[in-house]
Amino acid sequence: MADGLESAARPAPKPLLLILLQIEAWLVCVFMFLKYVVWKQFTCAGVDFPKHYHAAIEVLHGRSPFTGDLYLGFNYPVFTASLYAFLAPFSLQGAEVLWDLCNTIYVAATIGLVIAFYRPRPSPSSSIAQTWAVRHWPVVAAFALAIFAPIFLEIHDGNIEPLNLFLLAALGAALLRGRDTLAGALLAGLCLVKILPALFLPPLFIARRKRPVIVCTILLATYALVLLTTGWWRWDWFLFTRVLPNVGFRYCGLSNSLAAIAGHYLFHPLLSSKNAFDAAAVAIACAVLAAQALVMALAWPLARRSWRPSLALTSLSLVLLSPLLEYQHLIWAIPAYLFLILDALEGRVSPRFFMAASALWIAIFACRYQSDLAVWLFLPPLHASTLLVLVLWIATAGNIVIRSRKAVPD
Repeated sequence: MADGLESAARPAPKPLLLILLQIEAWLVCVFMFLKYVVWKQFTCAGVDFPKHYHAAIEVLHGRSPFTGDLYLGFNYPVFTASLYAFLAPFSLQGAEVLWDLCNTIYVAATIGLVIAFYRPRPSPSSSIAQTWAVRHWPVVAAFALAIFAPIFLEIHDGNIEPLNLFLLAALGAALLRGRDTLAGALLAGLCLVKILPALFLPPLFIARRKRPVIVCTILLATYALVLLTTGWWRWDWFLFTRVLPNVGFRYCGLSNSLAAIAGHYLFHPLLSSKNAFDAAAVAIACAVLAAQALVMALAWPLARRSWRPSLALTSLSLVLLSPLLEYQHLIWAIPAYLFLILDALEGRVSPRFFMAASALWIAIFACRYQSDLAVWLFLPPLHASTLLVLVLWIATAGNIVIRSRKAVPD
């Protein structure tokens, strides 16, 4: 009898196929991390690193980081240059090693955050597949991040996006765990590095997560006071009035933004006239924001009871409204990507929507791989990826409106 009870309590052995799938998922994640985050990053010349390095030196010497060769090259707030002030005492080569090391740590920390703090909480009616995915969440999360092309395929350019990626992942983790004060501090950091994440504030306020909004506002106001007392406000004012208004058109030939795409295929003068391009970029940004406001109005019941759908949609909006869009900037959409997986495993979205949205994500990632082949049928793959993000935005917005009509608590 005792032998029978012991055998019943003993867990069933894992099928060989399941073990192989888990090993494969980890191998993919480790391979992508070692190849792109470690080897390629430390062996390739960083494109974005030098401007942050020289901007940090300028700020430490009390000079504006937006003059000389850095004008239009360094298009970030003074806070970002100050953040990397620790690079200034080193030579250019030594500082780049530190920069690459920081980026490696940011990506590794992001993977750790998602594995540790994004574990879904399935409902009692979860299917076998959902239960399995939650039980093996570290494997699922590692594989999901390994195929997220904006992280691994773009980091070797030495851009600052790994920092933004880490802050975004940490913000989501803090909100999921109810650490609202920390979430507010992280959101303030995101705003001071990139400005546009301030659009995350309205969804949080509408969903009655007021502490992150208050903390973020206080920290931003404190930083503004520091700018006023030090006189640095003149530098950031120059950024907003002289640098940022000129960046979009200057790099429109490299951009995959909706404004650049419109210039390529609909109205060619947009790419040869700064006034026309700026007007188109502003119109597109206003249209995206107005469309999001409309969605929030139509989905008001859901927006009031849950912050996740609104935050996911906003992360997609950040990608679409930018006049200068490169593929690595798609990391700003990672909240939409992660929350889609969580919502599917927690039963918040229908399997049909999950499959459709997943197919769009896979197509967005495939466009990046296709771009390396330099072969396309109708339009450049990276232009196609932006249009696919637009389709994903529309699908997500429609799903949010549909979910808001349900009486079931989100």
